[in-house]
Amino acid sequence: VNASLIVFGKLAPYAAIGLVLFALLQIVAHQLFQTPWASLAQWFAACCFILGQLGLGACLSLLAKTQMQAMQLGVFFYLPSILLSGFMFPFHAMPSWARNAGDLLPLTHFLRVLRADLFRQAEALALIELSLPILLFATVMLSLAIFGYRRQMQ
Repeated sequence: VNASLIVFGKLAPYAAIGLVLFALLQIVAHQLFQTPWASLAQWFAACCFILGQLGLGACLSLLAKTQMQAMQLGVFFYLPSILLSGFMFPFHAMPSWARNAGDLLPLTHFLRVLRADLFRQAEALALIELSLPILLFATVMLSLAIFGYRRQMQ
């Protein structure tokens, strides 16, 4: 059995759940706050973001010996992501070291895509360009997960 099939088989149901939740949030936001519908470029960014986070989870589960360890490793990534992405605090008001660290996180770029699409109705090409770091993160995480499962199978 191919390691990439195992990884995608494990992650596909969760990716589907993530996309359904993204769609439901779009509907709720549109109904309650009259936000514009997400563009196809925003959906592309959401797919990349979801796959990247799932790939990260798969990598963390390969590193951890127990479920509790995997959860703790996740906190070490997700907590700084929330704090340094501009989600909780204005990104431009952070010290330069925090902005530099935040630029390495996919959540920072996903929030930029969301804001550009929802508030400025940016063109699709600009949104795709903003999505490229998220796509890179997803590619790296999924590749590492496949490589890790391949090594584990041997």
